[in-house]
Amino acid sequence: DGIIRFEVDNVSSLNIDGRNSPEVQVKGVPWYANVYKTADQLGCFLYCSLDQSKQWSIDVDAEFILIHSDSSKNIIVKNFANLSDEDDCDGECLLDWPSLMDKEKGFIKDDKLTVEVRFWVYSMRGIRAVPVIDFTDANEPCHDVALVINGEKIYVSKQVLGVHSPVFKAMFFGDFAENNKKEIELKDVDRVEFIDLLHVIYSSGKIISDSSSKYLLKLGD
Repeated sequence: DGIIRFEVDNVSSLNIDGRNSPEVQVKGVPWYANVYKTADQLGCFLYCSLDQSKQWSIDVDAEFILIHSDSSKNIIVKNFANLSDEDDCDGECLLDWPSLMDKEKGFIKDDKLTVEVRFWVYSMRGIRAVPVIDFTDANEPCHDVALVINGEKIYVSKQVLGVHSPVFKAMFFGDFAENNKKEIELKDVDRVEFIDLLHVIYSSGKIISDSSSKYLLKLGD
């Protein structure tokens, strides 16, 4: 279901708090990994970033993988876990610290390492299923215009955006050159952030994290 591949820099300065990966969305739920150091071990947690004030639980299989320069030497630790509002993470120790820091072992280069977490969600309780909207699908029937951001296309409905935004209403239906274009370039916009805004406009139910709420408010202006 989900893959988090995370490059950790300044490995030699890792501590128990660790470093967080960017969030990924799997089945409408935000997930992230945390790579940390104990006294003598490198470890990794998989977190489900949901509201702790509500009751929920998720059954998940996970593989924690420490990437080696030779893929046949990757370290893989498998685990099954039940995550819930009472315990929202699961983790494993991957390698003892002295072996990790030994450059001849091949896990660290330029004080960087790569960890990958693969996980499969089997059941979710107390969580509303979220419809999947793929804004990269040109064949979606209701999408009738392509927005180009940093050279990559996303597909949307003029009608939907026009109803929710006076800017897009003027662009698509007003007396502008973009009115009849099938592709429109948007400048000074981050593609990932804009897709998150589309999920809000389309009421997809995608969960808004603390980090995304800041740029969504800015984009909404």
